[in-house]
Amino acid sequence: MYVLRTLGHLSFEVTEIVKAREFFDCLLLDLGFKRKYTTDEAVCYSSPRINIWFAKEQTPRTIRGNPSTDVDVVAEHTAIMVPDREKVKDIERKMIAKGYAPLFPAQGAPQFTEGYFSVSFVGPDNIVFEVYTNPEELTE
Repeated sequence: MYVLRTLGHLSFEVTEIVKAREFFDCLLLDLGFKRKYTTDEAVCYSSPRINIWFAKEQTPRTIRGNPSTDVDVVAEHTAIMVPDREKVKDIERKMIAKGYAPLFPAQGAPQFTEGYFSVSFVGPDNIVFEVYTNPEELTE
């Protein structure tokens, strides 16, 4: 019997492929993803466990508002787990150096679980990506 272990891919609608590619090259390539497909209409990043697609819709269907820092969590977001706090901080430094300010800076979030530590960024089209580590998940 087949047991689901991971998602196959995620796909996000974007309005500008070039801006999406610039932002996600900065974020995802340093997390071990490889850009496996690029056209004027789409870009795909691949890792051993998942592919993430960004595609331009001919007729936009999704409009995301600016996320607020007045909340603890932006409900719609994608989170990528890394092995430790140093990797979270490293991603934050590299993104800031490229001109991308964090939505939520690297910090602990004990309200979720002890040891949870993350940083979040808002990409083109207000797509929120979080990079985090969580000792509880790492030991599962």
